[in-house]
Amino acid sequence: MASTDPNPISVSVDEAAARLGISRMTIYRLIRTDQLRTLKVGRRRLVRVAELESFAAARERASN
Repeated sequence: MASTDPNPISVSVDEAAARLGISRMTIYRLIRTDQLRTLKVGRRRLVRVAELESFAAARERASN
């Protein structure tokens, strides 16, 4: 069931990949190498939106 909240606190791996503009496999690689923290809820793996923003900001700082 999809959330209708316009500002969710966490998103699916697919949504996280879409928000960052990278592939699903890249998201899983980032998770596996501890570069991106996630939540496990049942069988689902969720990425906090704040974690995505922090990750993107760190990457932006590193590229400057």
